[in-house]
Amino acid sequence: MSLPSLLELADSGAHFGHHRSLVAPQARPYIYSVNNHVALINLEKTLENLSIARQVIKEARDQGKTVLLVGTRRSLRRSVEEIAKKLELPYINDRWLGGFLTNFPQMLDNIARLEDLERELDEKGSKLSKSDRLRLSARIDRAKRFLESVRSLKALPDLIVLASATEDKIVLKEAKQVQVPVVAICDTDVNPNLVDYPIPANDDAPKAVKLILEALFSVTTTATPKKSSSSETAASKPKAKTEKKSTKPKAAKKVPKKVASKKTQKDEN
Repeated sequence: MSLPSLLELADSGAHFGHHRSLVAPQARPYIYSVNNHVALINLEKTLENLSIARQVIKEARDQGKTVLLVGTRRSLRRSVEEIAKKLELPYINDRWLGGFLTNFPQMLDNIARLEDLERELDEKGSKLSKSDRLRLSARIDRAKRFLESVRSLKALPDLIVLASATEDKIVLKEAKQVQVPVVAICDTDVNPNLVDYPIPANDDAPKAVKLILEALFSVTTTATPKKSSSSETAASKPKAKTEKKSTKPKAAKKVPKKVASKKTQKDEN
């Protein structure tokens, strides 16, 4: 997927910022103007930073590095999950567990404990009472809710991509402590200097966020209609000719009444 155009970004609402009273002073270089007390983002800056961040992600993936996609805002969860699953990336789209990066060894222990619980349910599930089995299943489901999408992680991620720097400020703090670079969509109420590769855009618009994420990873999640193959087209041509010939009117023949009624019944069947 190529970079979106300025028109596509504008149509998705990527240029709408926050009220002027909520604008972070460090975000002013990315503001084009203020209209009706609402800051409007300079989309040319958005495209410029998007191109840089896209190259950073491409180089990281080409080198086999781990990229973690994070988007915990309710309106963005589905888009984050679709893109991450399509690219087989670890992702977090529910709640960010405090200490996920700064206390990562504990997270690895939690993942190992989840695998032990699953093994226990498989091996001893038939021998457990109904109440014990339900209790064990509930523990597994709760652990899966937060850990299932990051089970592939064996070490700290090499790069983090945030769908909303406003929503996941805690991720920025933890990433800075463990020195993991971050690519993030930054609205006008966020200090872009806290992000290694900021992309100024409206993170409250799901359409805009999805458009930017797809461009970052060069992926399209919308299904495209299948085109008919040349062989199918060629095969359908003679059939069309035959049907055309069969539509030509034929001279009516005089037949007895009984025979004519039988023919009509056959045609109807």
